[in-house]
Amino acid sequence: MSGATKRKEKIQELDLLRALAALSVIIIHVTAAPLVLGERGTLYHYGMTLANQFARFSIPAFIFVTGLALFYNYTDFKSTQWQKYFKKRVVFVLLPYIFWSAGYFFIKQYFGPKDQSLPEILSQFGMALLRGDSYYHLYFVVLVFQFYLLFPLLLPLFQRARRVMGRLTLLLFALYFAYICLSFYNIKPWDSTVLQFLFRHQGKLFVTWSGFFILGAFCAFRLARVKEFLDRWIWPLTLGAGLLLLTMVWEFYARTADPAVDAAYAATSLRPLGLLFTVVTLFAILALARRFVSGHSPLARITTFFSDHSYGIYLAHPLVLTFLELLESRWALGYSWWVIALNLILCLTGSTLITFVLSRYPWTRPLVGR
Repeated sequence: MSGATKRKEKIQELDLLRALAALSVIIIHVTAAPLVLGERGTLYHYGMTLANQFARFSIPAFIFVTGLALFYNYTDFKSTQWQKYFKKRVVFVLLPYIFWSAGYFFIKQYFGPKDQSLPEILSQFGMALLRGDSYYHLYFVVLVFQFYLLFPLLLPLFQRARRVMGRLTLLLFALYFAYICLSFYNIKPWDSTVLQFLFRHQGKLFVTWSGFFILGAFCAFRLARVKEFLDRWIWPLTLGAGLLLLTMVWEFYARTADPAVDAAYAATSLRPLGLLFTVVTLFAILALARRFVSGHSPLARITTFFSDHSYGIYLAHPLVLTFLELLESRWALGYSWWVIALNLILCLTGSTLITFVLSRYPWTRPLVGR
């Protein structure tokens, strides 16, 4: 979901990150019910929790990639064709979002109450479109579009700060980390309507994810050094990601030992430990991509394919998953291992197939964007 004023060398490492992020979003949604309803302490529940917690890097990863791609491809404010920039975002991001939002919204209307008038339905759809509420995953598009709108304002500021980009990133990420701590623990240093609004709607607001966008910007400005760092620290990063993942699982169980604690709250990536895990995991995946996914190898072609179709997969996968869950509910299949595994395989396959078919024809290609 990015474009460029001047074509630059592709950052191939991002393909694996996008592909895994798309898969991980599906994993989160497939394991959501077992995470809440499964029997705690069983091997089954440990497996679901491990998969769910690993997959939590996905949304931050998409934000990180957005920041990196924008600041890598657009390096000068004055020479950027901003009309072309916004046109690409409207055509390849906003139009698919409107199409899928309408589809999901009216599917919910079909299965919901029938006592509303047409003006009421259209009014609700308009508000859902603005808030990303047409279906549970569409908030992300509203979120990422906020960064697209902010980017023209941030680019000249970051250009001026190029020489101190490392220190600036450290400062901004430290402030971001502090904000996440306040938000997660619901600490309000002062009574503020703005702060209450940010906490209430945190998942849909750019502020809540801005640290990963800034981190992506830093990597774009210091790409050569970042690559050297990844090559040197590949195995410590990978080991660190694994240890932090196990700690995430332990923390989830420790928090949800209290029945009053909501599982979604305990599982979120927007918690202090979640931020650490996500940052280390992002760099670990990029390091592994540099080592094992390069050139025109079969693995590189596979990751590129899923990366190219990641936006469409993101938009389409709940349609497939909802259909599967309706069938499983009718047949009373429950949430056994094989049902979850089948859901993951069929959801990934179905959403990929939908995206691939739609992207093959000029008149349907805009429906899945890029």
